[in-house]
Amino acid sequence: MPVSEICNREVIIVQRSNTIFEAARLMRQHHVGDVVVVEDIAGVRVPVGIVTDRDLVVEIMAPAIDQMTITVGDIMVPELATVMENAGMFETIEYMRAKGVRSVPVVGENGGWSALLPWTTCWICWRKNCCRSPGW
Repeated sequence: MPVSEICNREVIIVQRSNTIFEAARLMRQHHVGDVVVVEDIAGVRVPVGIVTDRDLVVEIMAPAIDQMTITVGDIMVPELATVMENAGMFETIEYMRAKGVRSVPVVGENGGWSALLPWTTCWICWRKNCCRSPGW
């Protein structure tokens, strides 16, 4: 099953220049645990980073850094793990495990942002489709 069939297409996106305060406010407003950072490259929205609620706690709140001056670009990881829309679910689960990430942006053929795939969605799909055997 390709990940395009199970990913979340209703994702909150921000720019590198958004402040951490703005990102946190969007997360709270939309009841999400992460925002995807995008850049417009040649007319295509390309994911370049992700900021999670855990990032906010560990990188900003714990050391008491001013959330009004630090930007999303300041704390996002520079190398973003992404998967193609046609990637298989099990292949993606292995990739996420190897990279140590809980969510991956899903990109189209042109590298443009398409959706987000959280680990929990993979788990639910795997459980629903693979655990029908009486032995489970």
